[in-house]
Amino acid sequence: MDEISKRRKWRRWLGVIEAEVSRLLNERRVYRDVRDRLVDNPEWVAWLDHLYLVGVSLAIRRLADANPRHRTISLVKLLQDMEIHAECLSRRSALRSADMAQREEVNRLFARLAGEGALHIPKTVIRQWLEDFDNLATPFRRWVDHRIAHHDLSVDCPPPEHHQAEQILDALNDMVKMLKLLLGA
Repeated sequence: MDEISKRRKWRRWLGVIEAEVSRLLNERRVYRDVRDRLVDNPEWVAWLDHLYLVGVSLAIRRLADANPRHRTISLVKLLQDMEIHAECLSRRSALRSADMAQREEVNRLFARLAGEGALHIPKTVIRQWLEDFDNLATPFRRWVDHRIAHHDLSVDCPPPEHHQAEQILDALNDMVKMLKLLLGA
């Protein structure tokens, strides 16, 4: 697959991922609003907290799916493909895809990620994105795999904490913005 086709595929996948992240951010806003209104009813708050955490966890699990047998679009698979084909993440292609207002931002991003004057995003940078996301997603993936999808009695797997949901949603939002800038999406 040539660079143009690869970037087109990545933009299409990023559109699916962005829609999922946007939905999660909107649900977080609604969750906070509803939770604030239920503050006087602890039973309802506990129920809402659980439902929200299950929903976020399932979405994070999908975004963290790395199984090649699953015909899914996930952030992990997108980043893995980017790592394999890092030469397609060139400054030239990013600048060509950017509008005039974004070009300086693209250059600053490349300088920060790859170094001043670098022509491509290094594989090591993409590998770090994968590792960072994996670290954030691990408690969600484990909880879904061992407690939501299956009730594995051999593993003690507590649910992720609320602050972890906040942290991963913010990280996903930042990642999507950065990838959109790099891909001209």
